[in-house]
Amino acid sequence: MDLSKTKQRWYAVDVTIPAPTVGGPLPPGVTGRGTVVVENFPFLMTRVGTCIIGPNQLGPGGAPDLGAVTQDGQYNVNFRTDHDNYMNVPLNAIAGFGSAQLGAIFDFDAPIELRPKQSIVVEVTNTVDRAAGIVVQVVFHGIEPQQLPPKV
Repeated sequence: MDLSKTKQRWYAVDVTIPAPTVGGPLPPGVTGRGTVVVENFPFLMTRVGTCIIGPNQLGPGGAPDLGAVTQDGQYNVNFRTDHDNYMNVPLNAIAGFGSAQLGAIFDFDAPIELRPKQSIVVEVTNTVDRAAGIVVQVVFHGIEPQQLPPKV
């Protein structure tokens, strides 16, 4: 692929992990799901990033933590396409895998090629006790062609 004819592209999905009861706590093991669809061009995925949107619900006494450590990384992310299951890795931002303020980034050793119109299904599973549900944004970074080659 001629990289001079590509552009940066990303696909994002917000995954809500709701508490089992309204206003109740969020125990470990609860999973939220989301889907994003690749548009009209092939997509070479090079990295995935995750971050909690809003408070992480881990503050003292169950109060939301609005400080610098909002990105606690205490969740597992699994994503798959129609044909492949790609990851089931704990992304722990506090342990240096990312940033306590920016979330976690995972670079792939080699790009993952996705076809146009292919769905990416994302599952995020909480791994610690929280005061309430959370929303985790998962962003797939990569490149795609600026335009499709002409049909012959």
